[in-house]
Amino acid sequence: MKVKARRLSALVALALSSCLYPAFSQAKDKLISSVLEVTGIEKQFTDLSGMIVGMYQGQQAQIPGESYQKIVGVIADSFGGTNFTSYIRKSMEDGYREDYCRKIIKSYESKLFLDVTAREIDVMRPEEMAKLAGFDYSKVPAARDKLFESFMVEGLRLESQKGVTAAAVRAFIYTYNILLPESSKISKDIEAQAIAATEASIDSKETKAQLKVYFAATYESFTDAQLKEYFGFYSSAEGKWLNEVMMKGFEKGFEACMADAANKLKKAFNLDA
Repeated sequence: MKVKARRLSALVALALSSCLYPAFSQAKDKLISSVLEVTGIEKQFTDLSGMIVGMYQGQQAQIPGESYQKIVGVIADSFGGTNFTSYIRKSMEDGYREDYCRKIIKSYESKLFLDVTAREIDVMRPEEMAKLAGFDYSKVPAARDKLFESFMVEGLRLESQKGVTAAAVRAFIYTYNILLPESSKISKDIEAQAIAATEASIDSKETKAQLKVYFAATYESFTDAQLKEYFGFYSSAEGKWLNEVMMKGFEKGFEACMADAANKLKKAFNLDA
């Protein structure tokens, strides 16, 4: 009788779980969709195609005009920011943390985050960006300078930038090699050197100084306390989780984008697979 009771309990538990799973799955999907929406993650990769095209501009003299336009069209289509969304979603699903998702949504919907985000968008206007050139960083207090220093490291801004920039170099060389004859293809050694040089430039004092000027001009109207709260999110457990799942999704999406670009270039230029 005890064995039968245990079997019955197991069957009841199985039946309940099968009934509850669809509801759980829907709630999970809705929460992840909310995280993607409030953080605007896909927009963080919109510069990738522009970075790759910028590298092609350096070779434009060697590429006929019509061919150049075909290449630029493929790059823009294959490496658009929205192409990464499904992979980031899958990464969030694989490492799902309901508590982190709720904390992220709460942070991003707070007045502080909304105000900071609005300013970050506003500063991208050409007339605002022009002001950065004349910004006097020497007037920035030492305490605020220290805040910016920690944000560059703990906020993972430099590491994320290095990852995306290295990806742009890889994509440029990968797609360019498709168009080159075997004897002229860029070697893996040259690719590694190019990526290392790019990462070194991001770690340089000049780049860090430029980033500090951007921070100082962008966040000038916010207090130190507000910036500590805003920057603190990125070094929190949920902030680190968000960055981790985002970059994992980006890496998988990037490989898919590379394959897509290769196929489209081969078709556009009638090259053998």
